[in-house]
Amino acid sequence: MEERIRLLLADADENYRALLKDFLETSGFEILAAVGNGMEALHAAQQKKPQVVLMELILPGLEGMGLLEHLRREQCAPQVLILSQWTRRDVVREALERGAAYFIPKPCDLPALLGRIRASVSYGADIPPEDNGELQAKRLIAQTLYDLGLSPSSSGTDLAQAMVQILLRNPEAIRQIDHALYRPFLQQGRRDTGYIEHALRYAIREAWTKNATEFQSELFRNTVRRESGSPSNGVFLAVVAEYVRMQLHHQDRQCSALL
Repeated sequence: MEERIRLLLADADENYRALLKDFLETSGFEILAAVGNGMEALHAAQQKKPQVVLMELILPGLEGMGLLEHLRREQCAPQVLILSQWTRRDVVREALERGAAYFIPKPCDLPALLGRIRASVSYGADIPPEDNGELQAKRLIAQTLYDLGLSPSSSGTDLAQAMVQILLRNPEAIRQIDHALYRPFLQQGRRDTGYIEHALRYAIREAWTKNATEFQSELFRNTVRRESGSPSNGVFLAVVAEYVRMQLHHQDRQCSALL
């Protein structure tokens, strides 16, 4: 029998907390604690060692950003998913910088939330405790996508993040986008390559239409297609991967200079 994922819930809204608890327990997760206070959440995490903490940022006792910082320092740090109504772009960025695996705006699609929880546990299990390089890359990719205006609740944003990770490991994958970037996700219930391409296309186009930023113009310059007003899927993934690769290289050089 598959081991149940162990969760801790932290949300000051008692009704919403109860709804989440019932839904997640019915879906097969083990809820170790469901609390409405940040300090209570920290103590429960230290005692019960959850795999995942699902938390609101607006908490009494110890506010969400402070709780994130404490959780990151734990010896067996849990994966943290933020489920919050506080969704300003600078807030999302700070939460990711402090170690959140995902930032999910409220209200959210509860069935989709299950996939995010399972993905965070699967991803965390693949990273050795002593190897923070891939985790650092994942956070930088997420920050870059949000800075470019992609919605944190979009399935296309999730796909873009995963595909950029593939490109960091294998830059040549961009030459076989259908086979090397789209096809791996067919095994995760993503219908077909057309669905994957459309979800990614929609997330990019919506970012350029609704969340235009100077960062978009700076990073993509002359690569935007005139007919759509946004970069193609392939160009978008290639440019983001190269930007993240350069940023990671720059950070490595800064760290080396300090040694």
